[in-house]
Amino acid sequence: MKKNIFYIMALALLTVGFTACEKQSAKQTKVTAYAAIELAGPAYEIIAINSPYTEPGYTATMDGKDVTDQVVITGAVDPTKSGIYTPTYSVTNPDGFVASTSRKVIVIDPANAIEGFWTNDPSSTRTYKGATVAFGSAFETLVIDNGDGTIYVDDLFGGWYSQGFDYGDTYNMNSVLSLDSDGTLELLGSYIPSWKDGADWVKDGKWDATAKTITYKMQYYHSMEFNITFNNKVDKGL
Repeated sequence: MKKNIFYIMALALLTVGFTACEKQSAKQTKVTAYAAIELAGPAYEIIAINSPYTEPGYTATMDGKDVTDQVVITGAVDPTKSGIYTPTYSVTNPDGFVASTSRKVIVIDPANAIEGFWTNDPSSTRTYKGATVAFGSAFETLVIDNGDGTIYVDDLFGGWYSQGFDYGDTYNMNSVLSLDSDGTLELLGSYIPSWKDGADWVKDGKWDATAKTITYKMQYYHSMEFNITFNNKVDKGL
């Protein structure tokens, strides 16, 4: 009799254990469906200022159903103002999780002498621990005239890390500099998304409208000095 009671109790405990595992397993294997968003047209586009811009379109599906009408777009493109625009397309599922994707649209004024894509002179240098090394290659850097006496430079490194070492755009030093009437450039702020810091200073910054060159010295991390010249504006066919 005692043996039977022991077996019954053991069976009861085992049954409870299996039930708890089943409940836990059911909770852990709950699946939430995310939307899949596909963009029509280019994911990266450059247009001339005041050119018409038409949203290329998009589609979205979730759990096998068309949910294109649920797409929310933020970051509209203003083709009348130079700048970098990043329209973002998002869908929120019933559980509150968001799926999103984006495209980049750059608006440029081809008539603005300082605005556009520039390449550095390959003889531009970086000095670190007493050793000076030339870039050796020309990398593209975008300059936007903000129209308020400042310019935006998408990489004050001149592509040293993002292109020279193929680290990618998150290693660009996004910067804003003041542009005085005599062409003097002074640093107002900078930020590198991946490293979450920026330049220590910029010296001898100059926009030479006659020679069509941008030059400056920049210190980073209290130990590296970049001496950069942009001397070739890239024709993007705008």
